[in-house]
Order: sequence, then structure tokens, then C-alpha cells
Amino acid sequence: MPPSGTAGTGMAPSDGDQDRLAGISLIEVERALAAPFVGRPFPPAIEALLETETERYRTRQLLGAGLIGIAIYLTYLWVDWGLTPDVLHIAFAVRLVVMLPLGLGLCLVLLTAPPPWLRETVAAALPVLATLSTLIVVLASEAPLRTVHLHSIVVALLYLAVVQRLRFYYAVAAGLLIFALYGVAMLFLGDGDLHDPAVETVLIGLALVLSLFATFELEREWRRGYLLNVTLRLRGRSLEAASLHDPLTGLENRRALELALTEIVRSGRSESVGLVLFDIDLFKTYNDTLGHQAGDECLKCIADVALLNARGPDRVFRYGGEEFLLLLRRTGMADALLVAERLRRAVAASGLVHPGREGAW
Repeated sequence: MPPSGTAGTGMAPSDGDQDRLAGISLIEVERALAAPFVGRPFPPAIEALLETETERYRTRQLLGAGLIGIAIYLTYLWVDWGLTPDVLHIAFAVRLVVMLPLGLGLCLVLLTAPPPWLRETVAAALPVLATLSTLIVVLASEAPLRTVHLHSIVVALLYLAVVQRLRFYYAVAAGLLIFALYGVAMLFLGDGDLHDPAVETVLIGLALVLSLFATFELEREWRRGYLLNVTLRLRGRSLEAASLHDPLTGLENRRALELALTEIVRSGRSESVGLVLFDIDLFKTYNDTLGHQAGDECLKCIADVALLNARGPDRVFRYGGEEFLLLLRRTGMADALLVAERLRRAVAASGLVHPGREGAW
């Protein structure tokens, strides 16, 4: 199965990780973790995230499994030689002339980064085609050991579960097709060719059930591991966001300002940047007179006023105790002064009353 993605703990998540996780809520992920594996495993947004983050690895994995499968498939010629030597020419024609190019063509399809449904269908087709070619050889042969060749179906079932690790529903479809092909072959074979058809059918059926159970468990554990990883990343993102914001006002803090300025310097772009630093006059008197709760409300009110008067690209920071700062992108001195004056007027019009001065600020 594909890897669980990039962990976001222990370091600040990358911008790409932040973008991918946008729109994914922690509650949604935790609900998916608690849900049973029935129907569509994840909500659409999480399923899309999983596919985005694992698509390339999954494609490479299936391509590698396809090449391994072709190598295993070619060893069947040796089995053909030992069990069905009377139709060796048919075996060579079916395996090398028809099925081998078809298998290689399917592997080439994987190189085109197909959509998930086509990718998994192509992968599921490989063990089905291998089984079909073997049954053609068995039915064409009159060798006494030809029915032993039917047991190679178990190899195909192991291949789709252990090597390919097909997604469960595709594994079910491929497994049932293989079992159906086996049933058709049993109908064409005479009773004298089989020691005990019922027992052999039950054994092949058990192999199918076990392979599907293994596929189910592998996918369930992989999906659970992926959800746990996303949970850690979302929590890391929340902690990172909390470390960059002032808990009282909700504004970005001084650390966020330092990161923003560093980003501007590293970008190397030539642009004017304005900084408007302002604080609350006589805030200590206000706080001592009306109490800390009123002081906190005052700080939140000033923060709201600053946010309302900021333009789209502007950012507002709580710089210190009662100090705030506006970061103005693409802004010269004249425009910065206009922004500062507009903000001063907005604070004065906010209706905050200072007990140590007459009227509002």
C-alpha cells in the first residue's frame, strides 16, 4: 500500500502541506477513523487528499508489481513443459505472442498516470489474464497431469493479495472472475480428469476467501494509518497556527511578524513595504481603573477596529502588550500615513471611553 504521507509533527508544515489540508477538518478525520470499513471508506474530501498524496507511489508500486508478475508468468512456460508438454506450442503462442504483449501494454498504461479506477482495473486485469491463459493451455492439453496445472490459480490469488495489494473491491472483482474461470474449466474437464472436483473447488474457494481477507485487512490498516497521519498533521497545523497568534485578540503575534518579514526578504522581490506601529495611550491607567477584564475588552476592540480598516494584503499584528503593528504590502510612506490616520479616526469613533480623559479616545 502507499505510504501514509508526510508527517507534520516536529516541524512547521510546508506551504504545500497547508494547501493540501485546507478544507479538511480534524473532526471529519476523527469521524472517519471511528467509522467501520463499509462502502466508501472516507468522505470525498479526505479520499481526494489520499489519492493526491499517494497516486504517484501507488502507480510506481503497481508498475513494479506488474513487472514482477510478468517475470513469474514467464516461469509458467517451464510448468507447461512439465505438465502439458503435448501443447507446448499452444502455450508458447498464448503466453508469448498474445498475453505477454498484452501484459506489457497494460503496464505501459500505468506510465500514463491514469485515473484511479483505470489504474486499479488495469492492475486487476493482470492476474485474470494470467489465469485465463493457463486454463486455455489446460483445456487444450490431453496430458495426464494437466489438472495439476489448475492449482496455479492459487498463485494468481496470492499475487493479487500479496504483491499487488489490490484495493479491496477490485480484488473482489478479480478474485471472483478467476474463480468463475476456474468453474468454467471444471465444466469442460471430464469427471475422470479430476480426483474429487468438489474438494478441489472448495480448496480454491478457500484460497480466494483468504486472499480477499488479506487484501481487506491490508487496505484497512493502511487507510487507518493514513488517517492517523493526517490527524497528527492537522494537530501540528493547529499548534503551529496557535504559536503564531495572540490568544486574546486573535491577531498574529510578534513571531508571525518576524516570519512575514523574513519571507519578504527571501522572496527577493522589489516592493515597498510600510509598517504602522501604534499603541494605546494611557492604557495602564485604563487597566488599573476599570480592571483587567475591561482592559482585555479594550485590546480586542482595538484589534477588531484595526482588522476592519486593513486592506486585502495588509496584516495586523499584536506587537507587544498594548502595541499593534500593521504590515502594508506595496505601500509607500504617503499611503502608510493615510492608513495610520484612518485607523486613528476609526479608534476615536469606536466609542471607547477612558476614565482618565474626557470623552472617547
